[in-house]
Amino acid sequence: MLKKRFFLFIIGFSFFVVFLNFSLVSASLEGASKTRLLSLSMILSVFEILIAVFIYLSLFRSASNFSKRERQLFLILDNLEYGTLAYNNLNEVLFLNSKAEEILGVKYGEIAGVRLTVDLSLRNPKLNKLLGAIFYSKIEPEGQGGFFVSKKEVQKSGESIFLISLKKNQ
Repeated sequence: MLKKRFFLFIIGFSFFVVFLNFSLVSASLEGASKTRLLSLSMILSVFEILIAVFIYLSLFRSASNFSKRERQLFLILDNLEYGTLAYNNLNEVLFLNSKAEEILGVKYGEIAGVRLTVDLSLRNPKLNKLLGAIFYSKIEPEGQGGFFVSKKEVQKSGESIFLISLKKNQ
């Protein structure tokens, strides 16, 4: 919370500095001392540059922390002992861990951005297991034994994400 307030203070201060700079420009049009205006303008420009650098570094640090956390979560999810897949309400697969790729026989790169439909299996039989897991919550065994498919819906900010876990029946 303190960081947010400080960041808002810096943004407010930068708007103030820009306003002062515009005031200097208008004062120069009215015939004030050019030396005084130039020195004030240079000081304010240095403040603007410092503020811009501070904001850039703050955003860079936040993005770096987010990226590090994202890599850690991906590493955890990708190494689960059961298959995990996530898709949205448009039936576009958002995530498929390596175990799910193995179980379903499809790579994430092959289906990324594809809107999955029931009749898609007629055109691409390789997607039968994936479509069965998404639409029917079951996987037809093909020599691998059966799988328990559990589905859960997660809603946040009006967006639905569906999570499917694929566990091998014992």
